[in-house]
Formats: sequence, C-alpha cells, structure tokens
Amino acid sequence: MQGLMLDLPCKDGETVNLTVYSDMHLDAKSCALEQLKAHMDKRAALPNSYFALIGDIGNWIRTAKDKRYDASVPRPDLAAAAAYINAAVDFHVNVLGGYPWLWMGIGNLEFWRRVGFQRTIHMC
Repeated sequence: MQGLMLDLPCKDGETVNLTVYSDMHLDAKSCALEQLKAHMDKRAALPNSYFALIGDIGNWIRTAKDKRYDASVPRPDLAAAAAYINAAVDFHVNVLGGYPWLWMGIGNLEFWRRVGFQRTIHMC
C-alpha cells in the first residue's frame, strides 16, 4: 500500500487536504487494515478533505500461473464465502464507504484481466 498526502493551499486561505492511495489490496490477509482506517479517519476529519485511489484496490491479482509472485492469500472470511466476488465487493464498500472519494482508478492487475469482472466499476 502506498499513500500520498497533499495539503494544497488555495487563494481564499483555505486548504484542500487530498489523500491519494494506491495498491491497497484490502482483501489480503497481510493488509494493515486497522492502521489504514485510523489514517483515513484522521485525514477525513480535516476540513476540505478528499480521497483518491489509484488501482489494485483488492488482492485478486496473483495466481499460481504468474511465476513472478506467490499466490495471494485472501482474507479467510472472504475466501470461505460461497459468492466470493459479491462478498469481496461488499467488504470493499464497507471499508471505503463514507469517505469523500474524488475517484477510484482501475489497477493494472485487477481481477478483470482474468475473468472480465471489474470490481471498481461494480463498487461505484
């Protein structure tokens, strides 16, 4: 996960507080979800706060066929769900909902490359 905080002063004396994340991989077991939520809550409490997300929201990217990486290990509560895609989308909406998002971008390794399903579009 990567993050960039931009506190942009405006001519009217106010500041726009923009937080940009990428490669969250929210449904990975190793995602530091509590730390992320604490950081997002802190940034969201600032006046004129907005968020942006640049791709790879989830962890549905690494298969055993991709020799560059080990296979991903999803969160057990999602992997055990009968409808994994819907469970993962609901999980992401629950984690990301309620924040002032400007945009969410499609990642270069998102799930759609394997099965034609675009979670980011489905979430929006």
